[in-house]
Amino acid sequence: MLRTVLLIVIGLLVAACDRANQNPAEENDSAEAASPKPVAYYEYLWCKEGENNNDETVAAFVADWNKALDGLEQTLSGAFAYIPRGWESEDFDGLWVLRWPDKDTMQRGWSNYAESGTDQSLAEAHPGVLTCGNEAGVNRFGFDLYAPIEVPDGFANESPYFLQNQFCTFNEGKVPEDLTEVIREDFLPVIRAGKEQGIYSSYWFMVGVPDGFEPAQPMDFNWIDFWNTADEGPTETAFFEGSKDGQAVMERFNEVMTCSERQPWDGYVLRNAEAT
Repeated sequence: MLRTVLLIVIGLLVAACDRANQNPAEENDSAEAASPKPVAYYEYLWCKEGENNNDETVAAFVADWNKALDGLEQTLSGAFAYIPRGWESEDFDGLWVLRWPDKDTMQRGWSNYAESGTDQSLAEAHPGVLTCGNEAGVNRFGFDLYAPIEVPDGFANESPYFLQNQFCTFNEGKVPEDLTEVIREDFLPVIRAGKEQGIYSSYWFMVGVPDGFEPAQPMDFNWIDFWNTADEGPTETAFFEGSKDGQAVMERFNEVMTCSERQPWDGYVLRNAEAT
């Protein structure tokens, strides 16, 4: 249900905010290639569908949420929805993803939001539609996000786009600098060479470091891959892992980190603050 609703919501927001001329993946608009500094601060909110959840009620909920934010200081630089693709979680039906320029801005934004009474107003106007977490470390999780590669032009011009993530830990004796070295010296050259050959055309990635909470499962960082479509993701992943260069890079990565199985998601743009 939430997947269908979000398709409707995206159409409404595009018409209202003229996002067709914006890059929905401006999740990385301030990134410098191979920069060791975070490009943004992300929060992932667990969301549950209520008993009154349907296409029309959720579309109205999201529209009113955007209207409320339009009247506040523009601290939020983007919002997205990630919906599990082909799997389910007992903790959530989907994630509401908030992109902030940095943690300080996040704290100011939440303070402004709380003072506005928007949560209460939405709950009263749209009872039993959608509930998203707001308790840090319990159902709302913050990450410093790093993006060592540019977002491809035209990424996610159509929804949904596709992403997959892995929770990773450093192997014994390894540190973030080791990962940075492999990314810069091994991974990025292979990806960029592939792009020149027409491979990995819509691919980019981010690395998220948890902030302010103790992960429920072992995790030093969250590795997130993005593509335009769900067909590109598995196909290009298989190509990379089956190629000689890809296998060599994977050996280097495996020396540095150990990661969980990949989780696939459909991604949708809920808000682009710069376009409203």
